Amino acid sequence: MNKVKWLYLLLTLFSTFSFGASKLEVGGGIFMADIPHYLGSDQSEQYVLPVPYIRYQSDDLDIDRNSFTGYLWHQGNLHLDISAGVTIITRHVRA
Repeated sequence: MNKVKWLYLLLTLFSTFSFGASKLEVGGGIFMADIPHYLGSDQSEQYVLPVPYIRYQSDDLDIDRNSFTGYLWHQGNLHLDISAGVTIITRHVRA
């Protein structure tokens, strides 16, 4: 557990880097779950997974965990952009 505290401290201290007009943020977290074998069970499985976080922001490009956005044109309060998102495909199973 001591290693996790040091990793959290390092990610907190060095999480933002700036390069001119752009900004890069790097971080991470931990996902923890305790899932019982069945409802009412005394036995369970425990899962611990790392979760990375990366965000890049500049005048022309914005990348975060939900989308990629490229800014094509700026004038005053108006702008034209192109964006995309990525998801995992799941199969639909009828019950």
